[in-house]
Amino acid sequence: MPLVALAGAAIALVFTFGLNAIWRPAVTDELKELALSSGRALGAVYALILALAFNTVMSEHSELEEAIDEEAILVAQILEDSLEEMDEAAGREAVNDLVVYVDAVLNEEWKAQSAATVSRTADAALESLRTRLQPLEAENPGMAVELDQLLDEVERRRLQRLLDLEQSVPPLFWVLSVLLFFATLIPFSRYSPTRANGVLIGTYGATVGIVLYSILMLSEPFQSSMPVSDEPFRLVQGYLEQATSRFDRH
Repeated sequence: MPLVALAGAAIALVFTFGLNAIWRPAVTDELKELALSSGRALGAVYALILALAFNTVMSEHSELEEAIDEEAILVAQILEDSLEEMDEAAGREAVNDLVVYVDAVLNEEWKAQSAATVSRTADAALESLRTRLQPLEAENPGMAVELDQLLDEVERRRLQRLLDLEQSVPPLFWVLSVLLFFATLIPFSRYSPTRANGVLIGTYGATVGIVLYSILMLSEPFQSSMPVSDEPFRLVQGYLEQATSRFDRH
């Protein structure tokens, strides 16, 4: 983040004072008024675009975190219901399927470097879990239906998580952001390269750089340097290990 801020400040200063050195505008009242009005208009448009983009990626990021939490909670609920309603042999197999699913999510899908990476192991584990419900349908049809619905919800949350790998900010946004960034600096070029002006222009460049970097990081929740947390699945993995150890002691 500090490097991004420094880069944004440096680009803003070099562009603005470089343009001032080439242009060397005569500072007239007319130029001052034009620069002020155009700077405000460009700044307002740019601020609106950045605000909309940041709000969109932040909202999607929050929805993704919520879906991940819900998926982990559903897996834990399936674990609890399976242990309560199934006999020991079927319960052990169901726990093993859940272990395979969570391991596949953490070690295959979570570390995916492309949207095409979908774990077949996780698919097979969920399908295997559904087969465990067949004997339960005769003994406790209500619980079988409930578990089937929980599995449907797990698959829905998983799909949302996988689809988020494909979601990114459109290239047009980045093109507009770069163009508008330099456009908003043009009115500043009428100011002489003093220390005070440099601090203000550098602060503006650093702020824009941080905002753009934040949008990029939020739009790549699995591949960025600030990924979404896998802690919910790590906790469920611990619960599954405890359940497995209980079976082993028996």
